[in-house]
This record gives sequence, structure tokens and C-alpha cells, in this order.
Amino acid sequence: HFLAERALVGMGEAADQFWGNLADLGLLPELRRLGEADKQAARRSANRHADSPLLLKAVLAAGLFPNVLLVSPGRARPSLSQQKQSVSIHPSSFNHMASSFTTSYLVFHEKVKTSKIVVHDVTAVTALDLLLLGGEIKVLHAQHRVVIDNWIDLTISPRVAVLFKALRHQMMSLMRRRIADAGGARDGGHAPQAAVLEAVVEMVKRGTVAAEINPEAIKERAIAAREREQQAKPSGRGGGNTKPELGKGKGGGRGGRR
Repeated sequence: HFLAERALVGMGEAADQFWGNLADLGLLPELRRLGEADKQAARRSANRHADSPLLLKAVLAAGLFPNVLLVSPGRARPSLSQQKQSVSIHPSSFNHMASSFTTSYLVFHEKVKTSKIVVHDVTAVTALDLLLLGGEIKVLHAQHRVVIDNWIDLTISPRVAVLFKALRHQMMSLMRRRIADAGGARDGGHAPQAAVLEAVVEMVKRGTVAAEINPEAIKERAIAAREREQQAKPSGRGGGNTKPELGKGKGGGRGGRR
């Protein structure tokens, strides 16, 4: 894979440093205090989900946010943008010549300006990753939409959106508790909350996505909502304030591009 030995050594050192940071927070054991067999057992336990590319991408989405790009159809290659800014993938990046991506969003490590705006090290992530691990979400009930970080649009059932918002709150609460009480994190003292986290992990690993990212679908949903509102207004007087009924939207689709 054309990886230099120096780069591999650097990756190993970065992994050790990251482990040390998590150990300082009480989330992982201190390796220097363990024997060799216990070190290997601790590493296996901490990396028990390392065989899941979808989970690894979700971790990247959490760590690299708000470095997110929207993928739109293009002529020869996909068109990439961040909010209203058009960007390109740097020629040295692995995905530079990609003709398509499996999802509608990418995360990137670095953005620089040369003759144009380019990004390095991009990875496709799902709508579920952004919904669970992205920035602040705003639920627009009447429009069956969720807006993340004031620009990322997801079409989703309002009921599902509220459930995901509550789930995010539980996840953040669990992390705060684990950091505050490192012993409880390892001895099962937070078993109910840990069960929620394990359920989220399994959901991400299965690629279950409760939202679709599709600008055209958003427009269609808005038009349909206005039509429902007009149909819901009774004839005669006093019908001007009737609101459309909120049901399950069409947001149970896929999070990737179709």
C-alpha cells in the first residue's frame, strides 16, 4: 500500500499517545503498570470493534467534525462543497480520482488554498454518523427535517429525530460519568448507560441509517408538506390556522447516495 516505514512508526507512536490520553481520563488502563500478557489482553479488549470499517468511519466523523463535505452528482466526478464553498480533493489523496462515493457526505483532515480550495484525506461517512456524533442538531418538526451545524440537512421523521436527540444526550451523559468515575466505567457501575452505548455501537456497525441526505428529497418534502397543509385547511371561516398532521415521514431511507 506504499506506506513508508517512518509513517508506520509515527502511526504507532500516535496510537500509544492516544491510549495514554484515554488512560489519563480513566477510560483505559495504564499499560505501563501491566505485565505483557495483561497488556495484550487490554489491547484486545479496547480494540474489539476494530474489524468494523463502519464504526471506524463513525469515529472519524466524530473526531473530524465540522470538517464535512456534501457530495453532489457531477459530470465526470462528484461535486464537493462545504456550505457554499466549492472544494476539490488534492491530487495526492487516495480518493482524488474517485468517480462516485457510497454516501452523500465526506469528512476530511485538512483544507488548504492553492489555485483553488483542496482537501486532504477524505473518508465517506453516513447520515447516521453525523446525526449521532456531529454538531448541534435542530429538529424542524413541520418540515420533517433535521439541520446539523446550521447547514447539513437530513430528511427524517420528527419522532425519530427527537429519539436520536435524546440518544445523543444519553451518550454524552455517559461519557461525562465515565470520565468523572473511572472505576465505575470498568467495574460495570454504569451498566444501564453502557448498554445504551453498546446498542449504538451495534447499530453503527450494521450500517443502520434513519435519515437520508438528499437536497432534492428535501425540496420534494417541503412541497408535499405545503400541499398537505392546503388540503388540511377546512373550507369556510376560521380554518387559516389549521396545521398539517405530523406523522412518520419518509425519513427511514438510506443515508448514502442513491
